[in-house]
Amino acid sequence: MAGSLLNIGLSGVLAHQTALRVTGNNVANANTEGYTRQRAEFDQLGGQFTGAGYLGSGAQITDIQRLTDSYLQTQVRSDTSVSAEIGIVAENLEQINNLLADPRTGISPALSDFFGALQIAAEDPSSVPARQELLSQSNRLVDRFRLINDRLTAQSSSVETSIRSQVEDVNGLAAAIAETNRSIVSAKGAASGSQPNDLLDKRDMLIKELATKVSINVIPQDDGQLNVFIGKGQALVMGSSSSSIVARKNEDDPNSLEIAIGKEGRFVQITREITGGELGGLIRFREAVLEPAQNNLGRLAISIADRVNDQHQQGMTLENQFGGLYFNDVNSEEAMLARVVGNAANAQPNDRIVSVRIEDTTALKTRDYAIEFTGPGRDDLVVKDATTGATITRTSLGGLYPAKLELDGMAIQFESGSFQPGDRFLIQPTRSGISGLGLVVDRVEDLALAAPIRTESQKSNTGSATISQGSMVGNRSLNTNELLPGFASPAELTPPLVVRFLNETTYEVLDNSDPANPQPLSPPLSNQRYVPGIRNELFSSDPFAVQVAADGTSIGVIQPPQALSLTTPPALLNNGYGAQTISIEGRNPETGAITTFPTVNVPANSTAGNIAAALNGTPGIKASAFTDLQLSNFNDGGTPGSAALRVTIAGTNGQPPYSFEASFADPVADSPAAIADAINADEGMKSLGIVALSDGTSLSLRSTDGRNIQVGLTGAAADGDSVQLTSAGTAVPQTLNNNEEAVVGGQLDVVLEDGLRLRGSNNAIFTPTPATETAFRGFMTSISGTPAKGDAFTIAYNSDGFGDNRNALALLGLEAGGFVGPGKDSFNGAYASFVSSIGAQTNEARADAEAASSLLTQSEGRLDAVAGVNLDEEAAKLIQFQQAYNANAQIVSVARELFDTLLGAVR
Repeated sequence: MAGSLLNIGLSGVLAHQTALRVTGNNVANANTEGYTRQRAEFDQLGGQFTGAGYLGSGAQITDIQRLTDSYLQTQVRSDTSVSAEIGIVAENLEQINNLLADPRTGISPALSDFFGALQIAAEDPSSVPARQELLSQSNRLVDRFRLINDRLTAQSSSVETSIRSQVEDVNGLAAAIAETNRSIVSAKGAASGSQPNDLLDKRDMLIKELATKVSINVIPQDDGQLNVFIGKGQALVMGSSSSSIVARKNEDDPNSLEIAIGKEGRFVQITREITGGELGGLIRFREAVLEPAQNNLGRLAISIADRVNDQHQQGMTLENQFGGLYFNDVNSEEAMLARVVGNAANAQPNDRIVSVRIEDTTALKTRDYAIEFTGPGRDDLVVKDATTGATITRTSLGGLYPAKLELDGMAIQFESGSFQPGDRFLIQPTRSGISGLGLVVDRVEDLALAAPIRTESQKSNTGSATISQGSMVGNRSLNTNELLPGFASPAELTPPLVVRFLNETTYEVLDNSDPANPQPLSPPLSNQRYVPGIRNELFSSDPFAVQVAADGTSIGVIQPPQALSLTTPPALLNNGYGAQTISIEGRNPETGAITTFPTVNVPANSTAGNIAAALNGTPGIKASAFTDLQLSNFNDGGTPGSAALRVTIAGTNGQPPYSFEASFADPVADSPAAIADAINADEGMKSLGIVALSDGTSLSLRSTDGRNIQVGLTGAAADGDSVQLTSAGTAVPQTLNNNEEAVVGGQLDVVLEDGLRLRGSNNAIFTPTPATETAFRGFMTSISGTPAKGDAFTIAYNSDGFGDNRNALALLGLEAGGFVGPGKDSFNGAYASFVSSIGAQTNEARADAEAASSLLTQSEGRLDAVAGVNLDEEAAKLIQFQQAYNANAQIVSVARELFDTLLGAVR
């Protein structure tokens, strides 16, 4: 009995001694980071059967258990990754926000100062100090963009350096976890399966530290090892083996690092799959904030340079020349090539030439594009969003180079090279915009603040009409970028123009190179309609508008079988126009969609006016018609006073033909000038839109609405009366003799908006594919008020007009214009919107960081409640185990005394 009691006491002493050691170890490590509270697990020793039943034989420690919770550990790791990620994003966002919002470094103040200096220059465009201040503020604006570009570039470099550092840390932690796994398995084997708690704590600490670098998923093995996965299931640690991640140059963009994972030289790119932790935060910041910021500011710089350059080139300098580039050309060869990065893995030979031309800044977006030639054809390609991978469009280049793909305000130009399936290209249309901004103008004389055209009203005008100063629309061809023909000669408008009113509702525009003898333009601008009471624009503002013309018919001369009589109404003759079907189709310049409009069926002998009216029923077509007939060499043959001229015009709304008759026997009273005056004074002729002009020796008849003009000549039967007739469709003047009638059809001038094309079914009116000429002159002007017949207005080059500020005002108007992005924001509006979005992201990240930190603190608190050392609790356990230890020692003492008593009795 004494032996059993002794063993029981000894087991209790040893068990509580171990418990005291465990508790003491807990107390000693109360402030040790990563230490997990331990607990000695008591269990009773197996009982022995006695006559009275089973009797216990003492206590034992079966395990030293770590008090932790796997769910709470997972939660802490997850919250750690989230907090680290958001924290690094918020920290970097603060830098960008402070940079852009600070008046000392932001774009907005410099932009306002630039337009402020432009306002002062516009108030006194000939002032050299005002021009010098404008140049100074222009330089300041460029310097501000460069400052921001330098700071963003430095931050980008810092991010890339941090990514490399984080990758090294991840690899070191992965290797340490794998090694700890190995040590744990070894220690468990040596301890017959008992857990090496210190190694488990160490591994948990390594895993938690890894969670600050990247989001991880931890899976236990049956043998106690932990496997660690990152991304979308890529194994970083498998038991006692670890893989490595590398930060290497991106094949698509050598200026950016990508993350790959693998071992033994075999790596798989997982950049987009990396989330959480500082590494995930750096990648997220780079792709979601930094690169978009560079693209946004690049687009703004491109928009400013493009619009200012375009407007400045339409102005006139102090040296009477067109303005040149104000800022660097956004579509220089260097700039266009810099927007494309060929993939490093593209097959040899490396001979592909791809460039990007900025076409429309209002359609330009801030994303990057990935182009991949996917096959099966060597020219089949897909365009994707470079960040999200979403497909934007699929197309084929058709095997003909150069080829062009128009997309989001840019033209991707595939110039030449051996394009083939597998080729990839990164398109960054706006990334280099900030660094590419530079000032070209460096002399005050080169600032083009004046407009290059000048308009004037002739002093002899009697009407109340006025002509506007005029404004430039564009002095270069959008197709060739060459100066338009009207501006090809330096400091000249070729030709200068005169606007001459034939009556109150009709005008023509003539070549005024010889003011004493203005000539028709080619193509002509004759018989233009004028509406009193509104502003009438003289020229097309559409750079792609084209003009086609039907020149009218030849003069038809009929020799009747008997002499004509002035008293007998003449029959209306055929004007020579045959029947024709006119087809019209349009191509949407943005979508490429083809629209076919209803055909225009023209009956034979239609007047030009009727044909024009039919064409004007199609949207986008502006057709005008007029008939012009010149009469000269009036010859009154043998009998003086017998020659008489009759002009016959078809009536209106079914009314019979209307005729006007005049003799030309008297060289003064019946001269061509007198006949012209008489025709112009005739109310019937006025109502039919007939205008007569004369230079004293010839007579010009014009139908302002394209009616046929029929003339007849009568005289004595034996006289040789005659007159020569000339029209636009007649190569050689025709002679109208005594008792003959002739008719001439009108001319058609048709202006077609961009994308519209006209085709004829034969050569009756228009040729099947009529030649087109541009209807765009590069400038616009308007006339308002009520003109009088004979009023004229001139348009010429604005030589020495240095006090003119129209182009300065046009440049100033760019400040409020909508030129940036699909939202068509103003320059300051676009910048303010962008800065506001960065501020909102910063505030959001700041709030998220605080929330994430709070959640981490809570989850750590919950885990600490389970795994942390509570000194009060441990102190109570020390007392408890000490008392138990003393009690068990007393059992041993009693057992010894009993044993000594027993031995004494035996002695």
